[in-house]
Amino acid sequence: MKPSAKTWIIPLIALILIILPLLSACGNDGGSSSPEPTTSEPPRKVKITIGNHTDLTGVSAVPMQEVNMGVTDIVRYYNENDLIPGVEVELVEYDGQSDPSKDKPGYEWLKAKGADVIMVWIPSLGITLRAPADADRFPVFAANARKETLYPPGYLFSTSPLMDDEGWNLVKWIVANDWDWQTKGPAKIGGAAWDSNGLDPGFEKIKMHAESNPDQVEWVGSYIIPQGAFQWEVAVDALRDCDYVIPDNFWSFVRSYREGGGKAKLLGTDTHSSFAQIDDMRLWPKIDGMLIIWQSEWWTDEGELPDLVNRLMNEYHSAA
Repeated sequence: MKPSAKTWIIPLIALILIILPLLSACGNDGGSSSPEPTTSEPPRKVKITIGNHTDLTGVSAVPMQEVNMGVTDIVRYYNENDLIPGVEVELVEYDGQSDPSKDKPGYEWLKAKGADVIMVWIPSLGITLRAPADADRFPVFAANARKETLYPPGYLFSTSPLMDDEGWNLVKWIVANDWDWQTKGPAKIGGAAWDSNGLDPGFEKIKMHAESNPDQVEWVGSYIIPQGAFQWEVAVDALRDCDYVIPDNFWSFVRSYREGGGKAKLLGTDTHSSFAQIDDMRLWPKIDGMLIIWQSEWWTDEGELPDLVNRLMNEYHSAA
């Protein structure tokens, strides 16, 4: 199965945001008006090292496979095509295993390996690394950051829309386009998530909309369990009669919810970008009809980004 557009957009945006400011620091200092002597030797390339603080062997390793592949491929693409003249991009990975105790050690390890910037994917990493990043004046780019970690501005940057905005826009769209609340009454919506995956700001926005518009939406509740846990029984019981449910841990929650009698339409965001395990576990019928709010085109659409995705898939992974 091909990766989704999500696999590529964050690395691509991150690279652009990371590299262009650094390149501006490599320009002529204007200190001399004398021309440089001509030389036949090609100029030495400036090397920029990106640290990928990821999960290779932990509980998020399977969905992160596509993300890591996308980062590796986009670095290769930039280097092979010399898209930034005079610059060579290097990638170094750290296996944080989605283990909070490895957040700060991974940050320090990547810096020690020469990283000029660090990319993180698990929302809790942004919370952990904001303070050391500010203290070190070291840029960290987060694929999923909480609003409170970004303000006041510092050295943590977000490469994706905030979950607050996605939750608000998702519920507004549902009310306007998918649920006939005037006939059926308010849509019952709830959510279930790990405590580390950053969906709760979206839950809060949906709850806020429900409180302001009780005739349109009823917020049933959010059920948060520790990262790595798979005990969804309480959430399944509470959300069984919902019209819409936002799941977090796709493969275990969806199966438990459907087996427990839950019939709600599922809602998703960019967080739900990896379908490999849904494919492996043959759960596609369980998520049929799911609505997903997305920040880019799908990989089967036409456009600059999906065209690049399919081009690189064909060039780098034609045998996959």
